[in-house]
Amino acid sequence: MTKGAKTPNRKLWLSVWCIVLAGVVLFNTWATNYAMSWDIVLTTYFGIIEDKKEETAAPAVVETEKYATLEELREAEKELALEVAAEGMVLLKNDNSALPLAKGSKVSVFGQTAQMWMTKEKLTNTKDTVFLEVLQNAGFEINGALRKLYKQSKHTKWGTGANLGNGGIPGTWAVDEVPQSEYTDAVKQTYADYSDAAIIVLTRGGSEGGDLPRDMERFNGNAGEGYLQLTQNEKDLLAAVHEAGFKKTIVIMHSTNAMDMSDILDAAYGVDAVLWVSGTGEDGVEQVGKLLAGDINPSGRTVNTFAYNNFSAPAMQNFGDFRFTKDGKVIDAVTTTVGGTYSYNVYSEGIYVGYRYYETRYEDAVMGTPNVGCYDYAATVAYPFGYGLSYTSFDWTDFTATKADANGNITLSVKVTNTGSVAGKDVVELYYQAPYTDYDRTNGIEKAAVNLGEFGKTRLLQPGESETISLTVNVNDMASWDSAVHQCYLLETGDYYLTLARDAHEAVNNVLAAKGYAVENSHADRTVKHELAKEVVIDTAVTGAKLQNIFDDCWLLDALSLSRSNWTMMDNDGIRYATGTMAGLSQTTDAAGSVYTHEASDATVKALTSEGWDIAGNPHGMNDPFYSLQKFSQQNGLTLADMTGKPFNDPDWDKLLDEMSQEELMALVGLGHYQTSPVESIGKTLSHSTDGPQGMIDYVTDGRGYQFTDANMLGATWNRDLARRFGDLCSQEFTMKGASNWYAPAMNLHRTAYSARNFEYFSEDSIHSGIMAREVAVAARENGGNPQLKHFFLNDQDTNRGANGRLATFATEQTMRELYAKPFQMCAEAAPSCGIMVSMARVGTHIAPGYYALCTTLVRDEWGMTGAIITDAQSLTPYEAEQQLAAGCDLVLTAMATVYPEETLKSPGGQTRMRDAAKHILYMEANSKAMEIEVASGYPIYKLLLIAYNVLTFIYAAWATLEVVRKLWPEKKIVGKKAMRIIRIVLGAIGIIILGVLLFLFFTQWLPKLQFALQTAV
Repeated sequence: MTKGAKTPNRKLWLSVWCIVLAGVVLFNTWATNYAMSWDIVLTTYFGIIEDKKEETAAPAVVETEKYATLEELREAEKELALEVAAEGMVLLKNDNSALPLAKGSKVSVFGQTAQMWMTKEKLTNTKDTVFLEVLQNAGFEINGALRKLYKQSKHTKWGTGANLGNGGIPGTWAVDEVPQSEYTDAVKQTYADYSDAAIIVLTRGGSEGGDLPRDMERFNGNAGEGYLQLTQNEKDLLAAVHEAGFKKTIVIMHSTNAMDMSDILDAAYGVDAVLWVSGTGEDGVEQVGKLLAGDINPSGRTVNTFAYNNFSAPAMQNFGDFRFTKDGKVIDAVTTTVGGTYSYNVYSEGIYVGYRYYETRYEDAVMGTPNVGCYDYAATVAYPFGYGLSYTSFDWTDFTATKADANGNITLSVKVTNTGSVAGKDVVELYYQAPYTDYDRTNGIEKAAVNLGEFGKTRLLQPGESETISLTVNVNDMASWDSAVHQCYLLETGDYYLTLARDAHEAVNNVLAAKGYAVENSHADRTVKHELAKEVVIDTAVTGAKLQNIFDDCWLLDALSLSRSNWTMMDNDGIRYATGTMAGLSQTTDAAGSVYTHEASDATVKALTSEGWDIAGNPHGMNDPFYSLQKFSQQNGLTLADMTGKPFNDPDWDKLLDEMSQEELMALVGLGHYQTSPVESIGKTLSHSTDGPQGMIDYVTDGRGYQFTDANMLGATWNRDLARRFGDLCSQEFTMKGASNWYAPAMNLHRTAYSARNFEYFSEDSIHSGIMAREVAVAARENGGNPQLKHFFLNDQDTNRGANGRLATFATEQTMRELYAKPFQMCAEAAPSCGIMVSMARVGTHIAPGYYALCTTLVRDEWGMTGAIITDAQSLTPYEAEQQLAAGCDLVLTAMATVYPEETLKSPGGQTRMRDAAKHILYMEANSKAMEIEVASGYPIYKLLLIAYNVLTFIYAAWATLEVVRKLWPEKKIVGKKAMRIIRIVLGAIGIIILGVLLFLFFTQWLPKLQFALQTAV
């Protein structure tokens, strides 16, 4: 080739090298700058080269540690987990004493999920033999042919439901039961040899980020059928088992969500016993076999109403993917970091969630109340809230009730005697009924037929042994919120009934019998009437603040709210807040992606698309004289350690805060990803935070604690002592591992059976949830941990919570206060220095961290909380961050530093509210184990990795430059061939060594952490 012919190749070669070189340099610059924004997270994730340990000089918050080693703690954790599992399984049906099974029984175990049990790996598609081994250990002989069939089957996808991006992407919810066509004649012939019992396992799982599908068409199911209904293959399995003639048929519903009962209880399938087993955690599955064998006597009670069809719940009419429109078009979400189009959810069912709906409509039907509509309780509800069977029997006698004392307390007592033949525990539930009056009907106050007020559980009673259970409620706790007239809580004149019952349905029947109605299974003799002759207005909070409506703007005036004065309004989806539908928008609905839509008012659109200080609802403007410019970087000689044990209003707090620079304040308040930031000026070290309502999970490191049962199962124990021990052990572990903050307990309600995170929440009832959560939170706080109560509030569905403009949730003030805020209130008033995590979703049109009524008026002014209020994991735009300060949210759970507008940082309001936020964080930390945990200091490994990458970039750049020069000017021997060969060898060797080290670290250290994070994110 001629010299001239080589020129185009040289130019092309030069262009490619220059582009690649420019890309490498640009990426190097971006990576370096971006890494600096993630400094604390990357330091925590990759670790440090340690040079010393830093320890504060604060007095110990908790003087003695209960466990000397992690191994000792593990033993205590497993012991508790087994107790919770033993008491949290609920026996729903046991015809003809089908359970327990005799040891030595030869059983056939059906259902491919029997070999895919949810253990510590959570929802996996990996086949194992955990459950079958549990049965063998309990003394049963297992049908090996069936075991082999399921093991060899290619059916593995039973609806794991990957993290669905809050409704932004579709899930993988196919329920893939083995069809009957794959059961060979040889397998079927083995049934006769293992016919003592057929044990059928039906499994459903929940997942953060994705609500359970209400329409299975897109997941190879039938249109209009929900995930909690049985598939055709599952129905065929029940039919085949019944036809095979087993002596007993046992169904185990292994599900975190309440499944539909219509098919399971169909008489055609002849099921003898039904056991509900929620998430068993690492070790709880061991107890299932023991319960089936009679070594454990079930004492769990339902935490949901089990309906024949979950779509019968009024909340289902407004659950899922709904979008606002304007002029017939969806509205782009322009002011948030999540994008999409603005979505909404209206709680039109009001207070009538779970048993409050089913039992109240039942009472009205019995009493012949007008407008009750066509309602058949027996055909609607399979098992009521608070229900559960035992292998023994209990007699309740010697019922007593006191008059209200000077403080308004009423105590009901009953003697519980084990009249059966085996030891067991019983649960006593106290319910009350407030009068539903003409005043209520006129002014929109809703009253349930019964409300849970308290509960207690006996110790283990031997046959013939007794225990007296005494339960107390305060008259004021029976008040209802009156939004229309008094704008506070109101106790109306009339008759208040209190009763002790075994479940919510029995409670209603007890009250009906006391009122003279002839109903079955009632105990008027365990019911007392409290007559209130004078109206009581409760308008003062525990802090002394005046109570008033604060959530008026969280309800849509054209929305319907269900009233017991006219149940027929919900017929034919009558309370659904929608004026149309639109296809092609949703990843979570039917195969067409249909959503319900509603035309938004101008005011709603303006509220959704606005951000900043003025939209927060703060009564004081950013430059209002109410606020003042603050001092920074003062030298007052105080450290955070000096503040341990000092009251929140101690004047030294102002001196301490004066010492901080504004940059330190911004870092502390705006960068809270699994941590609170170090503050050098006051001697505050980095404090770590951990997640996990089932036990410690750290998504930044590979820190994973013991995984207990899910909150459903803990709630189903109805045992507050177990809840307290759970909080105690969890806090022992995360503080032992160097964390001080715990994103738990979670206490949203099971608004519907299809809610994504019901496994994290205790029950459908606010008081039950509040009692259990309070025990957990108080125990954790007493150990020096900082529980962050979550998710505050109206966070009862995951669809669109962090997508499509952040879900706007609307509810009446009575609904919000009596149901969804109540568990948080109970915890906050018992442990005011706890933290609170607000929800990703909006409250009304307000982003939750940007709503003054929520973060300041309710939490601070009414409840008196002093701990930090933190966002859920999300980033904020600069003006959303300004809104966060105005509202009184203290900490942003983000890995990238939050950017605040310059004018906010210079304003009196911005400076004051940021300082207030810092005080809440520091007060919480100063009175926790954060002050005792040794924090290592040293050089961050990620910075060494950046240096290594910079070296590689330099090597590549030098190499590329020499090659380019040689190609452009081959006639100039700038570098000889031999020298160039040596340079290539040296630079290549250095690069290979560095690259090898990086690959080694990636596969041995960082990849397992990434796998852990992805696995536990489900």
